[in-house]
Amino acid sequence: MSLSYCTLTVPLAPPHGCALCMPVPRKYSDHNGLAKHLKQHHPGHTLNFACCKCGLTFADLKKAKAHIKANTVCAAAADICATVETGPASPLRRIPFGPRRRGRAADIIDTVHDDVVDAVDVNDDVECVPMLPQSPPGPSRAVDCHPWPSTSSDCQHSLPALATQVEVELIAVSAGQSRWVMSFASVSTVEDFEAKLNEFIAEKSETADTVRSASAQQSQRTTLAPSAPRPSVQTDIPTAAASNRQRGRSVPEYDAASASKIQKLYRLNRAKAFRAITAQSSPFCSIDKARLCQHFSQVSGTVGDTEAALPEEVPLFPPVQGDNDPLSGPLTTTEVWAKLRKCPNTAPGPDGIRYNTWRRKDLGGHMLTAIFNAAHRLKYVPRQWLKSTTILLHKKGDRDDVTNWRPIALSNTIGKIYSSVMAARLTQWMIANNRISPAQKGFMPYEGCLEHNFVLQTCIQDARRSGRPGTVAWLDLKNAFGSVPHSTILRCMQWTGLSADSIEVVQRLYDGCVTNVRTMDGLTDDIPILSGVKQGCPLSPIVFNIAIEPIIRAVQRLQRGYLLHGVKHDVLAYADDLVLISGSVAGLQRMLDTTSRVATWAGLTFNPLKCASLHVDGKKRRAPRTRFSIQHGTMLALGIDDFYEHLGVPTGFTTHQSALEMLKRMKEEVRQVDGSLLAPWQKFDAVNTFVLPRLSFHLKCGSVPKTPLNELDKQVKAVGKKWLCLPQRASAEILYMSYKSGGQNLLPTGLLADISQLVHAMRLFTSKDASIQQLALSTLVAVVRKRVRREVRAGDVSAYLNGSMEGDLRLETTDVSSMWTRLRSATRRLRTKLAVEWRDSGAGVELVLDNVTLVRSQAESRLRSAVRERYLRHLIAKPDQGKVIEVTAATSASNHFMRTGSFTRFAEWRFIHRARLGVVPLNGCRRFGSGDTRCRRCGASNETLPHVLNHCRPHFSTMVRRHDAILDRLEKALHKSPATVVRRNMQVPGCDGSLRPDLVVTNEVDMTATIVDVTVPFENRREAFVAARAEKKRKYAEIARHYQALGYKTFLDAFVVGTLGGYDSANAAVLVRLGISRYYAVLMKRLMVTDTVRWSRDIYTEHVTGHRQY
Repeated sequence: MSLSYCTLTVPLAPPHGCALCMPVPRKYSDHNGLAKHLKQHHPGHTLNFACCKCGLTFADLKKAKAHIKANTVCAAAADICATVETGPASPLRRIPFGPRRRGRAADIIDTVHDDVVDAVDVNDDVECVPMLPQSPPGPSRAVDCHPWPSTSSDCQHSLPALATQVEVELIAVSAGQSRWVMSFASVSTVEDFEAKLNEFIAEKSETADTVRSASAQQSQRTTLAPSAPRPSVQTDIPTAAASNRQRGRSVPEYDAASASKIQKLYRLNRAKAFRAITAQSSPFCSIDKARLCQHFSQVSGTVGDTEAALPEEVPLFPPVQGDNDPLSGPLTTTEVWAKLRKCPNTAPGPDGIRYNTWRRKDLGGHMLTAIFNAAHRLKYVPRQWLKSTTILLHKKGDRDDVTNWRPIALSNTIGKIYSSVMAARLTQWMIANNRISPAQKGFMPYEGCLEHNFVLQTCIQDARRSGRPGTVAWLDLKNAFGSVPHSTILRCMQWTGLSADSIEVVQRLYDGCVTNVRTMDGLTDDIPILSGVKQGCPLSPIVFNIAIEPIIRAVQRLQRGYLLHGVKHDVLAYADDLVLISGSVAGLQRMLDTTSRVATWAGLTFNPLKCASLHVDGKKRRAPRTRFSIQHGTMLALGIDDFYEHLGVPTGFTTHQSALEMLKRMKEEVRQVDGSLLAPWQKFDAVNTFVLPRLSFHLKCGSVPKTPLNELDKQVKAVGKKWLCLPQRASAEILYMSYKSGGQNLLPTGLLADISQLVHAMRLFTSKDASIQQLALSTLVAVVRKRVRREVRAGDVSAYLNGSMEGDLRLETTDVSSMWTRLRSATRRLRTKLAVEWRDSGAGVELVLDNVTLVRSQAESRLRSAVRERYLRHLIAKPDQGKVIEVTAATSASNHFMRTGSFTRFAEWRFIHRARLGVVPLNGCRRFGSGDTRCRRCGASNETLPHVLNHCRPHFSTMVRRHDAILDRLEKALHKSPATVVRRNMQVPGCDGSLRPDLVVTNEVDMTATIVDVTVPFENRREAFVAARAEKKRKYAEIARHYQALGYKTFLDAFVVGTLGGYDSANAAVLVRLGISRYYAVLMKRLMVTDTVRWSRDIYTEHVTGHRQY
């Protein structure tokens, strides 16, 4: 009998309807339900599964998924299709205690203001068609079951031969994309272009609005009501006496609805939830609408005049060798899609369309490329790209002062994608033709903050060390980004040698720009932008760098910089943050005068009250308050105890402590997270993601005192144990191990500080800027020379960094404090914990960990991992609290719930950490005292956790349920062919004895016999698993010999899962033998661990309370 096929598109999008039951179709929440329905009510019909991208069909869902996973383009399309909400989701879940997944709308939450709604889009077409529209389309995206048309296409035209990266040029164009590509390719007038673009935007906006509304409704429905979050207090009652004491104790109250709300928000948008908890959202500007309109009209309406020739101080560039027109050429889908894929899903512009919409609607960037090329061909920028909405974010200071609000322009994302491509082209051309000075590291491919702070501090320290004079000036521009005239931008582009066509491309993006400022009373009228770069526009960084470049070149031309190891350092620029350095007072003032003249020509104004200077008199070891001026204004002169916060680091004559205020704020944030209604694993994630990383920059560049770091460590340690429901005596190492080892991925900030010092030094030694490499090595040699009081020999540098106190390195230091002295101390401390050292190399020094030379990109992660491994080894070495961890840390499946709480109830979370460390309150687990240790249920001599969970007779029936939960999943997952016979817990026919293995799987065709028995031993170190497996093999060896005698290829093994969720990696052989796919095995192992922990927790709680838990 020939079969008729009903086809479902993979990835599946339930509910699935049966088209054969029309006009009243039946719908099923999963494909198995539909398959059973077809078998029962429509004999002769069966299911097959089709790839959503290429349409290739398979009789088995696993094969369809394997095909998608193996093909890059199909996988990319499947990821997009998987995010589509095609209908109301079923409130049923096949798996109890399902994973708390981050929502699919996680990428579409506003990260700037809370009042911007989510936006998700769907694919209007996913047909796989060639470029020509007359080619036959593939299957459409449908969720209803319907007969599938036959096709001879093997979809090879859409599969790139790449394993790790999608080649965007090979992504096929859908029918919908092809229609718009041809439409924009045919436009010949500006009016036609505007009309088609408006129609295109309206279509995408309508779809986005529809899906946004459906997503909002869907988010209000709960697919599975999670267990109500409970306060972080111990609620499992250890004894009857304790139960009586706790009846009168008040339990902290909380609002379950509020807890559910914040936990869901954290799963969708962690940053937004953290801001809500710590009240860090920017307040709304309450300044009068008319006043704001007047201010921004005045600031943005200033028109500069740079028609005059460049000041004579500005040098001319040599002629461009090669192409000087990087912008006017046609755009390719490669560069458009590359930019689109990397765009963060920030707030949309006036059209309300986010980057996610374009990524979903225009896979490969074909439609956008056609639009951009039409704009290039017509030499026209659509009006809607030039219009923006400006929101105001509070910086600091008086909220009634307009200048204390940072304007952020929210433009239409389609125009910003175009600007991103132009910015990438322009930046690449400027760097290739040396049009941007290496001294300018703002928005450039350097670690500018780290390197500039190092150079500046090194110059100051060298002046103090060598007894020479040194002068520094920090300059602050008034409204730098918002005040630079457009004429200055265009004139500076001409100065760089850029062609007129490329300059015209940039000019079109600025001519006719208007914005509306969002106020308490609504949007202002259109405000023309006649000066300044748009903050938030991707083109603004490189454009501003070009506008500031004449100042940098003019200062460098003077050759009045500070001479350090044969190189003059005169100017350090990080966008608008400028620092001038000289070896004399006269030299610095001349540099300031030149800067003033060029800035005045460019229409830029400095704020003398926010500028500062430092005069280092190295010979007299003092800092005289010498006065300097900029644009006829006197700058603040720093004394010996003063400092200027340069790029976030306090800098002055001496070393100043940094991050003090930040540490106070971090401690407050930890307290707020602790008091929030987040789930405990979310609290750990919040600290790891938002709190501790704030220290990273200061630990590398600044000098952070140890005392506040230790105070922060104590606070994190205390709340960490609280979130894990651990008593005081529990080992703290569990906090500092990695997630996959069963820890919480924290690290003490003291160790982070030492690691940061090593990483910072390594990055200087391997900087992309060769001058930084040379300066780092030269200054290090000078420091070592100062220490040994002679010329440096081979091996001295590495010995100094490693903290050696042998030979001349024992001499008392007379040097000033520097990053190299701090690096020496940090390395010395870290070497007591890790096998890390500095070694001499041909070009300098290199960092070695466990006899392996570290590379720049992996140094920090490798050092952190090594510290976490050290904590793991320490915990495992403990005789009582380390025995279970030795087993559970061996496989990541045993700890899958540590980071996200997947498949885990709050009750299990409160139990599992105490249980694994063996600090549960049982009679036989008392740390002190000589009380009664007998079991309260069966009277055994020692009531320990292994006894309760594995040997206490009143709980034997529950232990069987725990065992059967594992066996159920194993039996359901094994591969069954028509010739397969499965015997579960049955005697083997023809075999003497009463043994009944859990699973005996035989195949009469292949003549194979597989004998598997599930065992759940307590994790009393690794030897317990080995012994349990060996015992099962010994027990059922007779059955194996029986099948071997019958000519079967026999396999005998145990399937071992520990009582507390320890998964034995030796089970892999069983999974392979049973034909369980690697893809499903990952999920199955996690579910088995969850089932085991759940039953063990129920056994323990029932044991101490006497109340049935299931």
